[in-house]
Amino acid sequence: MHKLITQQGSCGQHLITTSIICKDELIFDFSTAQKLDHSTYQTIQINAHQHIIEDSLFLYLNHSCNPNVFVDTVSLSIYALFDIAPQQELTFFYPATEWQMAEPFMCHCGAENCLGLIAGAAALSIHQLNRYKINPHILKMAIENSSQQS
Repeated sequence: MHKLITQQGSCGQHLITTSIICKDELIFDFSTAQKLDHSTYQTIQINAHQHIIEDSLFLYLNHSCNPNVFVDTVSLSIYALFDIAPQQELTFFYPATEWQMAEPFMCHCGAENCLGLIAGAAALSIHQLNRYKINPHILKMAIENSSQQS
């Protein structure tokens, strides 16, 4: 397993790796995380009605509109979307797991495709979501929401 550490940055704590992580490599398994029926700013939505909370370094995995890891809510694991060099921050795309954010925020990730306000997948179009790897429960909810608006 990789050595992951937290560092203080201008936007608070963040998670970095001290070793190379290869594309598709498992970074973290959260299958033993506590399940909740409500969201908080510290939870990850794993299906339409359930969230998990993990009391570990996982809490310092921040959002980016150009993420380098994927939080897979089916396998309950986190893996690299592409090769990650040492000293890089690990980030994921919050709307890939969250339909509605418990606490929306303005993103300052600096990515060329930065979305600005991050409020969850419900606030994004199918076109915007298609630019990202997202979880099945989010895709299903987006399709249902889209067909209800038609």
